[in-house]
Amino acid sequence: MSFSFRVQQGFWLILFLAVIIRLLYFFNIYDHPDFRHPGLDAGYHDYWARGIAFDQWTPPDGQTDPLIRSQPFFRPPGYPYFLALVYRLTGGQPVPARLVQFALGVCNIALLWLFARRWFGPRTALWAASLAAIFWGFVYYEGELLEPALLISLNWAFLIAMGYWLETRRSCWLIAAGLALGASAVVRPNTLLFAPVAAVWLVWSLPSEHRRFRHAMAAATCLGVGALLVVSPVALRNAIVGRDAVLISSNGGINLLLGQAREAVASHASDETGNWNCFDYPLLLAQASAKAGRTLKPSEVSRLYAAQARTLAFSRPRETLRLLRLKTLLFWGPLHVSNNKVEELERRDSFVLSRLPLRFSFILATALFGIATLVRQPPPRSSAQMAVLLLAMVVTTFLSFLPFISAGQYRIPIVAVLLIFTGIGLDAIFHRLQAGRWRSAIIAGFAIVLVWLLVSPNYTGYCFSPARLHLARAIAAERDGNLPLAEADYLAAIQALPSLAVAHNRLGALYARQERIPEALSCFESAVAADPASLDARSNLGLALALSGREKEAIPHFEYVLSRNPAHADARHNLALARQRISSRAPQAERPQAPPSP
Repeated sequence: MSFSFRVQQGFWLILFLAVIIRLLYFFNIYDHPDFRHPGLDAGYHDYWARGIAFDQWTPPDGQTDPLIRSQPFFRPPGYPYFLALVYRLTGGQPVPARLVQFALGVCNIALLWLFARRWFGPRTALWAASLAAIFWGFVYYEGELLEPALLISLNWAFLIAMGYWLETRRSCWLIAAGLALGASAVVRPNTLLFAPVAAVWLVWSLPSEHRRFRHAMAAATCLGVGALLVVSPVALRNAIVGRDAVLISSNGGINLLLGQAREAVASHASDETGNWNCFDYPLLLAQASAKAGRTLKPSEVSRLYAAQARTLAFSRPRETLRLLRLKTLLFWGPLHVSNNKVEELERRDSFVLSRLPLRFSFILATALFGIATLVRQPPPRSSAQMAVLLLAMVVTTFLSFLPFISAGQYRIPIVAVLLIFTGIGLDAIFHRLQAGRWRSAIIAGFAIVLVWLLVSPNYTGYCFSPARLHLARAIAAERDGNLPLAEADYLAAIQALPSLAVAHNRLGALYARQERIPEALSCFESAVAADPASLDARSNLGLALALSGREKEAIPHFEYVLSRNPAHADARHNLALARQRISSRAPQAERPQAPPSP
């Protein structure tokens, strides 16, 4: 049996293993409420995609219209349009969408194998692909309505096209690489920062006789044209529909400002921890416009928040440096920083993911050894050039996220690239064992273990929030109509973190819809005590008091809400009814609106 045949067999066995793991995980999450009712960014993507595919633009219960049809894109549109295409072809059901993403994940493993085999050898490719098949992060995000799986595919398309250009020097491959780069930017705008780095790499990788200005400009222009062909329609749409100059999305400024807050860095801000989400985009515009004293365009709002972020960062240089250090340790740390969910706790609770042994710290340690191996024993020039491009992509991706909030989700695409260096490191040890160089192999293994021990500790002290886990599950269960499960998870969230106002408020709203007014009143009182500035909790408490016949106590809460948000229609209506009941004291007087909204 030839070596190439054994390699081919190994590759198909890896793909079979990847399919089995993903099918098991699919059946593991199939009956979860958030499978049918995703929250936060995934819920926003689901809403957006359904609007595109089926013209269903009615916001979810309790959410405002995020103005997607009339404003420049607040979030990058690449993934929602991909999801809309899947919905359009499959009828919009949650099962086909997840299966398509799992299939995309398997294709990503095949692309990784093809790329690594061509540039770094078949054994490196087998090591890298086998680790990709069992890495829990890939499997997890393929089951979420989020962009990592699509972004990985686009990154491999870019790298493969660049590889073909390196071999053939044909401009068509540069245009193809530019198209993939532009598509990646439409999915995740940080990718644009890699464009000039890729252009510099192009010039460096040209043969010495072709490094003239004309050849360099021609190569960079082909790459740029490909990227512009994808990005330009998005910018044009924003200009025509939103009447504003927004290249891709307008969320950069607010994300930059959030990245300057230490409390937001290690715990992504969201409505499900009591803050805002993407459906609150109109409120964000209104607040910024109110401060400025005039109606601001989304690009102006983004620049306003970005200016505040820069002022904050430069006014406290020591704190900014400490924050950058924290973000660096979180990005490269052993734990997966929470973003849309508490992903590490989701992994631990999953029958499938908890049994997948590969962790990021091992990948990082072995990748560093693989990079050191390339430095000590340089490969052929073309392979060395591709290794430099891979490293440039990893470093640029890290730097592009450094000013913003830390999240494990952001590093998932570069894990696919790091796995190539991990495969190089493991193949180096295997080669030494095969050659009978046992002492050298043991020393190399010891070096990997030593680096692994150095990168494994949680230097930041970052920990997970069980309260946030239960809160997200309770919201999904409530949307799914499973009220007993929702109540149990709300109570578990409150038990884990008694000061979590949003859990008290939502549990109170749940009780109110079941006409359990005394219990609802107690929850709303706890919510206001935990967060006196919460308008939702104040409005709901006022309504519960009014429904209990305590109108005089309710009026100050309605007045507080209206002083902060004069456009709050429910508070204005309920205030008028409360005053009417006090003045008339008539039993037939109209009662305030019920039930309250969370």
